[in-house]
Amino acid sequence: MLAIDPHSPYERPPGFDPLEVERRSDIDGSQASLQRRDLNDSQRAHIRALYDSEVAYNDRSFGELLDGLLARGLLANTLILFTSDHGEEFWEHGRRGHGKSLSEAAIRIPLVISQLSSPRLARATRRADPAGLDDIVPTVLDLLGLPHDSTLPGRSLFDESPAAPTFASLTLDGHRLAAAREAQWKLVWDLADDQQALFDLAADPLETAPIAPDTSPASREAHARLQQAIAQGLANRRANKSNPVGPLPPEIEQTLRALGYLDD
Repeated sequence: MLAIDPHSPYERPPGFDPLEVERRSDIDGSQASLQRRDLNDSQRAHIRALYDSEVAYNDRSFGELLDGLLARGLLANTLILFTSDHGEEFWEHGRRGHGKSLSEAAIRIPLVISQLSSPRLARATRRADPAGLDDIVPTVLDLLGLPHDSTLPGRSLFDESPAAPTFASLTLDGHRLAAAREAQWKLVWDLADDQQALFDLAADPLETAPIAPDTSPASREAHARLQQAIAQGLANRRANKSNPVGPLPPEIEQTLRALGYLDD
């Protein structure tokens, strides 16, 4: 069985419940419960607690991995990179799960890089500018002192030049969305109905109320830049799809198919 927790269905890990999630007979983390439309606030909180318990279990397991490296004297020279592919919405905008929107709850993910022996990775250093998953490979190659193929997307996070806006897109189950973000500004473009929503995340981090692009000179300029970033991101995606890298190795194809990311 292929485990991809934390992920639905949300199940309390056997023998592990640091959050002491209350057992309930009326609701659990199964797909049947998650898809109910009559959930009250208490039931939704219970489901969120089950998910948090899965997160805590994986956090402990990751800690055990690091402890094992430390015990073997390998931690200092091991490059550690921790990230995710997506987050989860828990009814913040009337939705639960992922693959339905490009809200921050769904696409804002952690990226933690550590190598204790590296002078380039100062401890407890945090960057505020947005980064994307495309930046991981160039960053790792840079840290390892290996050449970066200029045809690869993304940039090394050690590059001091101004970063371009990050880009995200979603085409799934009838949703056709694209988004771009820089600093406090984020633009979400619904390509299906050609509707755009500009957010000032500094004032509205939960994306509850889009603002008009002409609200201020700063919002007008940000809107124009993010529109261009989305157009460029969509063009790059089309170009990448028209230039496939070749067939996937069988073991990778099997894994992706088991996860539901490939079909016939």
